[in-house]
Amino acid sequence: MSRGISLVSDTGRSVSLAGSLVGDVQENPERYQLVAKETVEEGSIKLQIYVNYFKHIGCLLTFSTLLFYISFRTLDITNGIWLSSWSQDNDTSPANRDFLLGVYAGIGLSQGLCNFFGVAFLTKATITASTNLHRLMLHSIMRAPLSFFDTTPMGRLLNRFGKDLDQLDVQLPMMANFTLEMFFQIIGMVVLISMKFPVFLLFAIPVLTLFVILRQIFVKTLRQVKRLESVTRSPIYSHFSETINGLTSVRGFGVEDVFRKKNDEKVDISQNCSFHVTVCNYWMSLRLELLGNIMIFVMVVLVVTNRQIIDAGTAGLLISYSLGAVVAFNFFVFFSTEVESTIIAAERLDEYTNVEPEALWSSNNRPSDDWPGRGEIEFRTYSTRYRNGLNLILHNINLTVQPLQKIGVVGRTGAGKSTLILTIFRILEGVEGKIFIDGVDIGKIGLHELRSRLTIIPQESVLFCSSLRFNLDPNDEYTDAQLWTALERAHLKQYFEGQNGLETEISEGGGNLSVGQRQLVCLARAVLRKTRILVLDEATAAVDLETDTLIQDTIRKVFRDSTILTIAHRVNTILDSDLVVVMAAGQIIETGQPQVLLQNPQSEFFSMAREAGLALTSAVSIAEKPIDWKTDSTASTSTSDNQKSSQI
Repeated sequence: MSRGISLVSDTGRSVSLAGSLVGDVQENPERYQLVAKETVEEGSIKLQIYVNYFKHIGCLLTFSTLLFYISFRTLDITNGIWLSSWSQDNDTSPANRDFLLGVYAGIGLSQGLCNFFGVAFLTKATITASTNLHRLMLHSIMRAPLSFFDTTPMGRLLNRFGKDLDQLDVQLPMMANFTLEMFFQIIGMVVLISMKFPVFLLFAIPVLTLFVILRQIFVKTLRQVKRLESVTRSPIYSHFSETINGLTSVRGFGVEDVFRKKNDEKVDISQNCSFHVTVCNYWMSLRLELLGNIMIFVMVVLVVTNRQIIDAGTAGLLISYSLGAVVAFNFFVFFSTEVESTIIAAERLDEYTNVEPEALWSSNNRPSDDWPGRGEIEFRTYSTRYRNGLNLILHNINLTVQPLQKIGVVGRTGAGKSTLILTIFRILEGVEGKIFIDGVDIGKIGLHELRSRLTIIPQESVLFCSSLRFNLDPNDEYTDAQLWTALERAHLKQYFEGQNGLETEISEGGGNLSVGQRQLVCLARAVLRKTRILVLDEATAAVDLETDTLIQDTIRKVFRDSTILTIAHRVNTILDSDLVVVMAAGQIIETGQPQVLLQNPQSEFFSMAREAGLALTSAVSIAEKPIDWKTDSTASTSTSDNQKSSQI
């Protein structure tokens, strides 16, 4: 009767909690968004973005680049003036000819060198800035907390590291080169013509002002369209990546056309933005051509009306520079706009260089080298949430794990079992309360000091595309003998001896190994490290019963002197634990020895065991059967175990 009353009470609380949660979601939908909305800046690019970009380049490279471009354009104008002067020189003596030719050649050679070094320094400058931005962004992303990856799709990251970096690496150097050349060519043209016709300034100033106004209108529109174009690429990458990862399910359910249609829709949206970029360019091109032709007309009128005071060579030089200036104006507007549009990539990269990081990787408050020596874990009124603004996912956890205890943590889906493990590794930071390991507050030490002293075997094995040796010992800390011993204890020695030994190539994600073998490789890693605390996060949930038995047997033998926390998927795997912790809705609702809980029909653990189909009498007998954790029979692993491994 009391059991029924308790269930009714729990149901009432659950309904009340669900009702309040639904109301909160309706009032504050942004708090519960699974994917954060991608930021789209508006207006002109902030001055700080340019300042940061030039900081990544450095003052020396910036100054050297500008110096060579100014020198190149100065020599180009000097070359034209010298050639014009030479054409009017009536002295045809060999000495004078050789002198004029030598000076002309020297100016041309110097001009070529300045052009070469200007482009070289510009390329070096942009690559340096791009490299520094990539390094900072990579460091920022690698140090980002779990909440960042929960709300940021993979396609968005690929867009930043792919297309945005490509624009800074490839497009920006080319556009910046043309922009600088055209800018100094325009300045040179205005100075040269004004020296001959000062009245030209009266016309040049309003025309240049009109150029600037048109450019501002053009840039304002194009900049925002470019931003939209950048943002609309991310969904394409995300959708493609998700489709590839779930390709088996897509084909299995026969929904290829649905996913193809979604992909087409996302591509169409992106191409719509690209089309408007082209429209903006044509709009500006028409107006620039009109202004340019007006400038040429005015220049020709000035030359013709002043033909008595200027010679033919000078007239040709001025008209030639005017024609070149029109092209320069057009190119300058387009290329400078492209530079500003490309800097949007730096703006987007800069956003990801300032991601709020995890706690300090290493701190001055370092624990002793032999910490943790006992393996005691204590939760004191500990609460946490997945990210700011969300509800608590763990509530007032109070739990003490004694040294060398074997703890089984069970609960239904969403109970908070895996979250409890995340808090031990500080992947999730606490909101209230503290966690102590051997009396040390883990919140006050560096993440490296903490995580390097703990070992976890996850539910999904993580293997890298490299050799078996690298997957077991990436930092080259162990001898070959130790690696083979670990493989032997993980029941993999015979299998890899039949391959290429420690140099056996592992494909990406361990694709050339079975699920069971991948999990046994993770077990071998744990055997190598053999820390005082071992965490099993449903490590055998995805493997067959035979591999499950091998893993459990190795853990009992190798980690008999370690504290073990097991997140259980199968109730029978924790029946031999010293203590069972039952969780529900982020709280510990029950603790006790498994044999005691199984004898109490009102316990939650009893209910879970019954639902799992365990014969309660046999379950109790297993729970009461003493496990000899002190016996280590792994010194000589039987051949039959290796044969079992080779069949997994």
